[in-house]
Amino acid sequence: MTTSATDTISTVAISEILGVTRGTITNWKSRKDDFPEPVAGTPRSPLYDRQEIFRWLIANGKATEKQLRGIGVEKIVAQLLDMLRNQGLHADVLSAAVCYAHLSRAEILPEACRWTSGVYGTELSDAIEAANVWTRSSPVTDTLPILTPLLMTRRQDIDIVERVLRQIDTVENLQSMHDALVDAARSEHSWEATLPTDLAAMVAELLPEAAKSIFDPYCTSGSLIATCGLHRPEADLTVASPYDSSLESTMRWTLTAGLRLTALGGDVIAGDMPTNLRADAVVCNAPLGRKLNNEHQRIYDTDPRWMFGTPRGDMHWAVLQDAIFRLNPGGRALLLCAKSVLFNTMGGAGAIRESLIRQSCIEAVIALPPGVVRNTGVGLCLLVLARPGEVRDPENVLLIDLAKPERRSDRPDFSTAVRTYRRWLATATVDTDADYAFSAPVREILSPQGSLDPSKWREAANRPEVDDLVQALHQAQTNLEKALSGITTTIDTDWAPQTGLASRHTTIGLLSAIQIHRGASLDRRVLDADPETGVPVLSLQALNGRATDEDIRYVDPDTVRGNITLTQPGDVVAHSTPSGVVAKVWNEAGWLPNSHAEILRVVDAAEFDPEFLALCLTSRLITEPVTVGSIVPRVQSKNVTIPLIPIIDQRSVVAYLKQIDKIAAYGQGIARSAAYLQRVLADAAASGIAMARA
Repeated sequence: MTTSATDTISTVAISEILGVTRGTITNWKSRKDDFPEPVAGTPRSPLYDRQEIFRWLIANGKATEKQLRGIGVEKIVAQLLDMLRNQGLHADVLSAAVCYAHLSRAEILPEACRWTSGVYGTELSDAIEAANVWTRSSPVTDTLPILTPLLMTRRQDIDIVERVLRQIDTVENLQSMHDALVDAARSEHSWEATLPTDLAAMVAELLPEAAKSIFDPYCTSGSLIATCGLHRPEADLTVASPYDSSLESTMRWTLTAGLRLTALGGDVIAGDMPTNLRADAVVCNAPLGRKLNNEHQRIYDTDPRWMFGTPRGDMHWAVLQDAIFRLNPGGRALLLCAKSVLFNTMGGAGAIRESLIRQSCIEAVIALPPGVVRNTGVGLCLLVLARPGEVRDPENVLLIDLAKPERRSDRPDFSTAVRTYRRWLATATVDTDADYAFSAPVREILSPQGSLDPSKWREAANRPEVDDLVQALHQAQTNLEKALSGITTTIDTDWAPQTGLASRHTTIGLLSAIQIHRGASLDRRVLDADPETGVPVLSLQALNGRATDEDIRYVDPDTVRGNITLTQPGDVVAHSTPSGVVAKVWNEAGWLPNSHAEILRVVDAAEFDPEFLALCLTSRLITEPVTVGSIVPRVQSKNVTIPLIPIIDQRSVVAYLKQIDKIAAYGQGIARSAAYLQRVLADAAASGIAMARA
């Protein structure tokens, strides 16, 4: 019997349901003989029978029946997206299905078009066809064919549609399901313009309290306008876009959220929108990097919208001016732009920006930290604009530089920007203790050295006082003088080379006094662990003494394949590098080298000194045989030839080495003191402080 594609589940979906990593699933597969075999897919992306996997999870104590039956919204979305992608379909199908389910539940669709749990097969296919016809003529959808993705899928396989709808039927709050879909599908090309929920919420919270109408002139997705509508449910929502797919996606989004929307097809820059279209608030997340196309968008100098200068090049300058043009008195425009609008001068941008500032149209600038939006490394900012002369303080601009979170997994504190802006509206002041917000005088912004970039103002505000810099210079000079005066060690010239001591040369692999243990293969099946329960990995960075506590990885030793050997004090650890080998004596127990390294353990101290062995391994004469593998070199020391000299002479070499190491340590101390003095001097020079002989 062949398993239907709709009854299969991937490793990704299993991990999403259980809340574990994909490596855990792969580990079960390799270690558990009774783990179900794939029924479809490829060796790299296998698909399993869903019910068989669920039975195995329950039987092996990996999940409970209640856990699998009570799957959360996010996990249901992950499963459905997984199933659709395996069929070559996209997230728009699930978006259309969620919207169709909402329209059916709310009885917005005519009865003949609705879906219920009793409708399936040919009856379901006919209902979807009828619903699609209804959307093309209904004022509720602005005659947009929002169910087209579902219609196309129905023609391909009605069983897929039925499966999706039955899963959706288990979810009570369809809006939360659509929100989960937004987070899960943002990696798809057609969904990449979707804003993160917290960023869209910040924009919505900055809207004027009295806003009764909200307009998005260049809608790329429904995330921004839908979030604004949820924050201002009494407001009339209008969007415009030259792309039908964007309008349809936005309509599905707002309908599922229980909102009503007016959708206008056309390019607002080209003048396709009526000039009398006005709103209390204009919000926009215009496409990044888009250039004006004069052939299609017809940019004329006589256009009344270009009151600050005719836009050329970057589309943002046209969107900005159009937004201000469409504001009602007292309204505000909130536009997400590339940060380059704060300093770019190409295509007349500098003149337009200066005109906006001089005519008191820029009320606030909020600089967003890097990585706040997925799929782009472009720096972003939010501009709060008003009609000429209607900003809160015509003499000053509010600049906010949102801090980057300390951890990559954390999100910025957007509420900080909201509180600061609301205080500005109420008092035209900022918290004097806040190092991220500034009341920037217009005259200073327009000065030759002025800037509208909040990060520049933060940089200037955090610059040390001259007295502090001078004091730091004196301290750095004192440190360097102490380091130089502390050199009391010189090379002992009584040491001289001794030849003819080696009885013979042999390979390390033939020596019973030295044991070789290969490092562990830490592939994706190896799971991370807490420092309390895991084993620390001895990386090259750690071996060189450059790893901080945060850099050290801890792994679960039970998930490492094969036998593992942990370090003991006195072990020699040899690790490959692109230029050769690093070999050092490691005096800490319980570390796990990776597969690029080997442990050489001296079991007979009367035969070999570990320091001597490590020194030999780093010789340029024998570096080549130490590493094997052309793509990812790894250490293989068994074939390395070393001399056999008496242990007393080995220790003499080590004693001489320690004297050299001591001198190197002095040199490193001097280098550190000199580097610190260089950094302080650079800060002083950047602050206008010069140096002269006393």
